[in-house]
Amino acid sequence: MSKQFYIIDGYNFLHAAGMIPRSVGPATLGRSRQHLLHFLESRLSLQERSNTTIVFDVHQLKNEIAAYESFAQMTIINAVNYPDADTCIEELIIKHSAPKQLLVVSADHRLHRAARKRKATAIDSEDFHEYLNNRESNPQKTDNDDKERYLQEIDYPQEDLPKDVKFSSDSLAETDELELWEKRINELEEE
Repeated sequence: MSKQFYIIDGYNFLHAAGMIPRSVGPATLGRSRQHLLHFLESRLSLQERSNTTIVFDVHQLKNEIAAYESFAQMTIINAVNYPDADTCIEELIIKHSAPKQLLVVSADHRLHRAARKRKATAIDSEDFHEYLNNRESNPQKTDNDDKERYLQEIDYPQEDLPKDVKFSSDSLAETDELELWEKRINELEEE
């Protein structure tokens, strides 16, 4: 069975999934992005996440935002070097080495045409969101997923922590949700 690669139009997906409120400010966008990333993390297997690229528009503060980030094995591209996310996604489609294995997630017809031109598949963000909602969380778990989760649940003394395991010091029970999101956004900015 061949690999499936995903390119997701980030803000398009957020709007289609209803994950972004009507009034949007920088903090709201950050929380919405985090919500999307956690949603994808819970619905995609490790294999799928490692083949997933999410592209976000960046209109302000282009000099302060990293062009590339990573979250839960997914690649995040902030289109700081492009006029918009669609232009970046078109370039990714054109340069993709296995376009027949590529699924482009966006409601933008420009991207659908670019995908069809390379024999890739395109799906509307709303349809992909519905598909993921109908899946069970963490499909096709692998032994690595279980190992990673197990290692993160162990209460190691600080000096004995394995170098490749990251722990979250917060839980929803200990802090309110806004503080948790703000901390997570700051962590991503620091990476």
